[in-house]
Amino acid sequence: MASWPKALVKGFQRLLPGFGRGKVTRDDLFIGEALKRSGTITEVQLKTALDTQRQILMQEGKAVRLGRLIVNLGYAVEADIIETIKTEFQIEVTSLTDD
Repeated sequence: MASWPKALVKGFQRLLPGFGRGKVTRDDLFIGEALKRSGTITEVQLKTALDTQRQILMQEGKAVRLGRLIVNLGYAVEADIIETIKTEFQIEVTSLTDD
């Protein structure tokens, strides 16, 4: 694996806790666990999605939102993820591109 400049890694670590250490963010775990609890995805699908998310970050240097990745992997449809987010976090979401 290519070596990243220390300053770049430190910048990513500030923006994305766990960058370079193979960890996922707290928000990803919350959303992933909520999707698992609701039956939207399985434990295996969550683990695969988190591993894929980490690989994309390490290989391409870009973060991918977990919900979008789960849809892209074909594990769930966007409407089911939005409904789970609305229910679990009691916030209004209309699409996975909402900030």
